[in-house]
Amino acid sequence: MFMVVFAQVGFAQSNLPACNGNFTSPCFAEYRFPNGNRYIGEWANEQFHGQGTFNMSNGDVYAGQFVYGKNHGQGTYTWANGQRYVGQFVNSLKSGQGTYTWPNGNRYVGQWSGDRNNGQGTLFYADGSKYIGQWRDSKQEGKGIYFKADGSISQEGIWRDNVFVQALNPPVSPPSNLYEENIRTERAPVRPAAPPRTIVQQNPVD
Repeated sequence: MFMVVFAQVGFAQSNLPACNGNFTSPCFAEYRFPNGNRYIGEWANEQFHGQGTFNMSNGDVYAGQFVYGKNHGQGTYTWANGQRYVGQFVNSLKSGQGTYTWPNGNRYVGQWSGDRNNGQGTLFYADGSKYIGQWRDSKQEGKGIYFKADGSISQEGIWRDNVFVQALNPPVSPPSNLYEENIRTERAPVRPAAPPRTIVQQNPVD
């Protein structure tokens, strides 16, 4: 529970009434905290509750839904270093569907659980390549496909701890002389005759 000891500094548009020092009933207010944090949004039971924006003194910003003091629902968390997550939160952890972007241009789009990549997701690399597949604890784990920047498949199979370990349905290399043998194989000519005779295939011509 938040102690009501912070100075009220202003209001912004909201369907809720102004708190006016009473944060028990749903209301709206902007507060600056002694440590430099600032929150503007909706309150209930003396906690962030509803829609709001929380600016932290370290430069991080969360804008989205709150449930009794926790990031819960749809929201955007932007770190001071430029990283950003847009998606669903459960009890202040990234959970559900979301997109995480790094300053270098890499981007993950997919499922989250417990603040980590878990489930199905796609990691887009800045160079145009991408990995589509399964994740566990923010690592490539399970079935997946790695595509080159030109769209061709580089690796398809099983991944363990971010390492490709087994190909699925690996292509079988044909014998080097298969093409030549197909070209050299001939069939005996069919000649009208009575009674018909069986057509047999000759041996390859040397």
